[in-house]
Amino acid sequence: MKQIKGLFCIMVIMLIAVITASCFNGVLCWADNSVTQTNNIDVKVNQNSKKAFTYGVDSEERIAKFGEFGELTQINIKISGETSLDSLKSTTTAVDENGEIVSSDSDASYFTDFIKIKIRLPKGYVKVNMLDGKGAVEIDKAKQVEDEYFKMNVEWVRLDKNKTSANLVVDENEEDRYLFFEFIDKNDNSLAQYFVRLVFDVEIK
Repeated sequence: MKQIKGLFCIMVIMLIAVITASCFNGVLCWADNSVTQTNNIDVKVNQNSKKAFTYGVDSEERIAKFGEFGELTQINIKISGETSLDSLKSTTTAVDENGEIVSSDSDASYFTDFIKIKIRLPKGYVKVNMLDGKGAVEIDKAKQVEDEYFKMNVEWVRLDKNKTSANLVVDENEEDRYLFFEFIDKNDNSLAQYFVRLVFDVEIK
């Protein structure tokens, strides 16, 4: 009887360990289509990898932008599906030249749709730097934090002002897109840095 109880306790401990591992392993980033207005668009986070931008592998533009950071954890996100220009005309959102949503189509510089991504925040975070020209800015906890994750909506498609053409939001002369996130504490110490790679398998008819 004691042996059975002992075996049962070991099994319970192992089960708890597995559940704990599954909860905390592989959840550096979440991404989904919960804010995506276009039907049939799937978003999936693939296995993380390591990435350094080097000559002979990456473009000079990417090396100039990301090369100084060396090798970092790369979060890989795949966006897939099939849609049409006609569909996108009704599912995209009007934004101005700064990417801010506007209420009137006449005020739009272009039209876009989004995916949602969330990246786990390190302890002691205060600021984020995304290499968007703004530098390190304080994180708005009310708007940008959800369950200790930094959250943001990322554009995946753009229509021109007249809705006559649609293009995936990729880096110039590339077929994918890279983002950068650096989380910083109150003393301006870097706590964590990540590359995020968006890969597209989307057909626009």
